[in-house]
Amino acid sequence: MVVEELTQRRYVITNKELELALLLCLPCKIISGRLGLADAITRKRVARLLAKFEVENRTSLIVKLLKLDLIGIDQLVYREFT
Repeated sequence: MVVEELTQRRYVITNKELELALLLCLPCKIISGRLGLADAITRKRVARLLAKFEVENRTSLIVKLLKLDLIGIDQLVYREFT
């Protein structure tokens, strides 16, 4: 029964969470700058997203969001190194 509940669980992501999720490939300081937030607030929001989607790190969160079709790989913002 527990397994059934987990597989039937629907995840909903808000617009603010989506905006943050699409920036998760960037360092926290850059995310904070783009969103106009303090670093501490950005870290709290990331921690809440991790808890909401029951994952331990940002990479796992991105993978889970991709698997759930809540984001697309082409939507992610990342920085290129030259």
